[in-house]
Amino acid sequence: MEERESGYGLDSGWEHERRRLELLEEVFDASSRARLVALGLEPGARCLELGGGGGSITRWLCREVGETGHVTVVDLDTRWLDQLDEPNLTVVCHDVTAETAPFAGEVFDFIHARAVLEHIRDREAVLERICGWLAPGGWVYLEDCASFSVDATPSRAYGDAMSAWIDILGQTGTDYEWGRTFPLPLMGRVLEAVGAEANVPVLRGGSAIAEFWSLTIESLRKQTVDSGLITDQQIDDARALLADPEFWDLSPAFVGAWGRRATE
Repeated sequence: MEERESGYGLDSGWEHERRRLELLEEVFDASSRARLVALGLEPGARCLELGGGGGSITRWLCREVGETGHVTVVDLDTRWLDQLDEPNLTVVCHDVTAETAPFAGEVFDFIHARAVLEHIRDREAVLERICGWLAPGGWVYLEDCASFSVDATPSRAYGDAMSAWIDILGQTGTDYEWGRTFPLPLMGRVLEAVGAEANVPVLRGGSAIAEFWSLTIESLRKQTVDSGLITDQQIDDARALLADPEFWDLSPAFVGAWGRRATE
């Protein structure tokens, strides 16, 4: 598997990646939007979205902040973001692990990143830079996946497939235990009012969250099988469970953490 400098191991060019991102949006956008609103997002805000993906949160941010606000969205692959037609949007193709950013010198009232820092080896250094991009009183809101529920699954087929996926991504620097530590990574920085919450969806076969994880497992089939971590048959068995409405479990969590830059 080709390893990018950032360590991101998933392939944005995979033929089913757009569908996978649409499912992620369907399941988690509502909670992401609700938290940003609860933190005080309002018209006129200057926003930075890191890892815009399919663009659903980016589009929503543009409409929430209105013509007096502005949204900058950053991603390694901007193919879907470039399709957004929002007058208050700037799309930037950029690797957030780079020490300098095209928007250096700008500050933001809200910075949001979902399923981004979990994939970066040097995530603590990137987080430090993110905090430096906040305006006084500005909020950072991070959401990352935490796989602890997989360890407790009673389903060997599902657990083996998910564990193989976690292990193969771990070789590229992804850490699905980091989100479990939230909000500790935000402590001891220039932040106040730090908090966290966890979203652990119930996983029923055939549901949107089940299809998301089924496609996620499939996206790295070749790498996990070639590595010897799992067989094609085991992946087929797990995907069959995830399509079966009689199958119930808990999804891996998405854990969110937030903090506000001190005004003094």
